[in-house]
Amino acid sequence: MTSPYTRFSPGSLSDNFQKWKISSSAQSKLAHKSLLRVVGAFFVVFGLLLLTRNLVYGSAFHIPTNLRGFDIIDYESYKQSFKAYGASQHRYPQDWHVPVNPSGGISVASRIGKVTALFYGDIIHHGQEQTFVRAIRSHDTHNQRYGYPMLILRHDILQGTWSKPAYILSALLEEMRKPEKDRLEWLFWFDADTVIMNPVVPLETFLPPAAHSNIHLLVTSDPHGINNGIFLIAVNAWSIELMAAVVAYTIFRPKDYLEYRDQSALSLVLEEPQFAKNYLILPQRWFNAYQNEQDGSSTNTQMQFQRGDFCVHFAGVPNRGEAMKVYLDKAERHLPELELDLQLTGYPRETEEYWNKQDGMVEKSKSKAQSMASEAERSLTQIDIDLGTYGPQISEIDRKDIEYAIEVMRRVLETKRDNESALGRATAKLEKSLEPLNKVMAEESRMVLKKAHAAIHSAEGALMSYKDTQGHSELAARVQTQTQNLRETIVEQPHQLKGIKEKMENLLTETAEFRTAIGSNEQSNK
Repeated sequence: MTSPYTRFSPGSLSDNFQKWKISSSAQSKLAHKSLLRVVGAFFVVFGLLLLTRNLVYGSAFHIPTNLRGFDIIDYESYKQSFKAYGASQHRYPQDWHVPVNPSGGISVASRIGKVTALFYGDIIHHGQEQTFVRAIRSHDTHNQRYGYPMLILRHDILQGTWSKPAYILSALLEEMRKPEKDRLEWLFWFDADTVIMNPVVPLETFLPPAAHSNIHLLVTSDPHGINNGIFLIAVNAWSIELMAAVVAYTIFRPKDYLEYRDQSALSLVLEEPQFAKNYLILPQRWFNAYQNEQDGSSTNTQMQFQRGDFCVHFAGVPNRGEAMKVYLDKAERHLPELELDLQLTGYPRETEEYWNKQDGMVEKSKSKAQSMASEAERSLTQIDIDLGTYGPQISEIDRKDIEYAIEVMRRVLETKRDNESALGRATAKLEKSLEPLNKVMAEESRMVLKKAHAAIHSAEGALMSYKDTQGHSELAARVQTQTQNLRETIVEQPHQLKGIKEKMENLLTETAEFRTAIGSNEQSNK
């Protein structure tokens, strides 16, 4: 959510894989420090897993049969059962709240599960217990229609909003431990201040087509940046790593300022190379619309709820309980003008246009990747030549770094040739490793160019000194031609040292012959 949370001690991901050129003594100290951090991180994550296993699923609120209807009429009775159930019952991770059809049968199983949190202490604090329960109840029709199971966290795991990524991480881990055929494929997180307005719209509407199988997170954004109040996340290893990074953010970057705590952490983590290419920001109204002005005085069509939209999210709304009631009253009446058939909404057209645009971007990215791959192959050929020529002038460590970076690039060219991001990372790694070799080559280039310019100056001096070239005009023309060839090579191919050296030697030879011939001629004349 983008509500202005209380400012919190921030933190972050560590840069575990950067390699620094340091002395053996400093390297030893760094290795020791890194080992301590890795061991510490292991115990932190292991502790979190135990915590989420015992607290999340030991006290998660999976709605029992007598509470599935969220009987608001007998609310006091419900509240007591709510508290008693949360305190006394133990459920295992696989025991999701499976939606029940009015006929009593189980709906067709979906591959998407819903996850949320409803902390009794928090809603009592806001004085809006019934409103938030009604908001979760607004999912009932939707869940029954499409068979979405729901999991609700009932107790804090970590401080404040950090329970959200911890709970999602725990749900992902539990799904991944199941056989693949039994797993959910996506989780739909929604904050408890979300009201379903059109239960006819299936969550599958928003999922990426098969061509975009590299996309594992679907979020929206508002003027504050990414909003994590509602999002879809795939059940896979990438998502586990993402949520683990978010949960651990404050451990590894305690000095970072996180304006919106876990939400800001997610935004920063998504900037990391291993995550940056695997998520998309979808149009906000699709599944994270904000409320309209009640008097209809202003409407932001990109952000605010419109007729037929899936849901309304009350992120950062003052006195949100009262604002939610207006929409809850409408949602509970199941008004036909709001619950439009999917084909009558803008979703089919908008989603088709969006993914067609993404297809074009994917093709553009593939085309760029192909160009990068071709350039990388040419570079590898030249690097092999340079390494053979100048390799003996660099240290053994630097040489091994280059050889390792070359091997990484070759593996990427073999397995991820169309992946622009992977090629970019491999190229950056290779360029970094080449710095010592480039330094040696730059010094060699400086010396060669200095000698080449000296050769040109000598040749031009010879031509000017011997004005009488009678009988040697052909030799003078050859000197002029070799001088021009060397000058052009220096300008057009300053890094082609081999070619410069060859042409410089040719020019020196021609100049020497010219000087000898002219000198002999002058001696004869005397």
